[in-house]
Amino acid sequence: MSARSRLGTMAFVAAGAAAVMALPTSQKTVKAQSTVQPVSSGSVDVTAVAAQTVAYWTPERMASAVEAPLGKADGNHTINVIPDGAPAGAPGSAGGADVGSAQINGPSLVSGGGGTGLLSVPYHTPIPFTRWQYFAVYKRYPIYPVGKLFFTNLGINYVCSGSVIYTNTVWTAGHCVANTEGGNQFSTNVLFCPVYDTGANPGVGCWAAATLTTWPAWINNGSYEWDMGGINLSTCGTQNCTSIANVTGYLGFAWNQIEEQHWMHFGYPQGSPFNGNKIQVCASEFGYEDSEGNNQGGHNSLASGCDQTGGSSGGPWIISWGLPGQIGGGAGNYVNGHQDWLHTAFPNEINTPYFDTRACNIAFAAGRTDLSC
Repeated sequence: MSARSRLGTMAFVAAGAAAVMALPTSQKTVKAQSTVQPVSSGSVDVTAVAAQTVAYWTPERMASAVEAPLGKADGNHTINVIPDGAPAGAPGSAGGADVGSAQINGPSLVSGGGGTGLLSVPYHTPIPFTRWQYFAVYKRYPIYPVGKLFFTNLGINYVCSGSVIYTNTVWTAGHCVANTEGGNQFSTNVLFCPVYDTGANPGVGCWAAATLTTWPAWINNGSYEWDMGGINLSTCGTQNCTSIANVTGYLGFAWNQIEEQHWMHFGYPQGSPFNGNKIQVCASEFGYEDSEGNNQGGHNSLASGCDQTGGSSGGPWIISWGLPGQIGGGAGNYVNGHQDWLHTAFPNEINTPYFDTRACNIAFAAGRTDLSC
């Protein structure tokens, strides 16, 4: 395996003010956990932790938080130009819900946003894409569940991206909930702010994390194929004392889908030339499988075109994007990937871990309990 740069090696080194939220004991025994089950940071007094987290994130700290860099690999650009095409297991999906509506049930196979067989020959490189700053109203489903994630690791304040996928559940990258260097520590002071727009989200507020979940293969070994993270939030936000999905709605979730999809990438990139104030969107198709990030036996990553930078990590890749029922003849807006890692020589191509049953397990463990993995 080539030399790699993980999230922790780039920034998780400097000492700073002590984290406000005490790290649970379970974090100290991560290396002993089975690779079959996700590992959680556990929880202390959720109410107290939420209050401490909210108090920690002053406007000054939020403004000065630095972008968590995308994962990076410096080795050869090892790709499979012809994908295996077949799902890794039985395809599954669960619908999303608009604010105030009943759950929207989706099809077991996603077809509206891709997987139609129209893309017969994958791209090599560069993978074409279109990128723009999101210009429509943020307080409207399905953009409402996308948000900015604030957290601390080893004394440094960072930002990532994420999305609401159930009542109190947020999906993000594993490297946003736990680092892989300096003691394999779970993040602290984790705060999720949907509808974040130029430093504010009036009338919406933010929600503190209660528990964090990722895979041992990520936290112990930094394997990008396992770089998945789930967050279970407190049920009371800073401005709305209710579950976050009651305010924002939540996106659908799909796993074990065929690789040839068309994704909409959403995130808050903060690394140059971006400033992290606005949602940026990339539209791109599947390019190829990339085996460079695979050192723990997971399915190869999937590459798509996008030039977003650090801070976008964990931002959702959505298939069947659009208002419910408009695309594909069924419910749309399924999270089926996220901004995760890239090769340093190819900054306009971003990889996601393939969403197979492992992704379903993380989402379930983080609180999306309607899933059947």
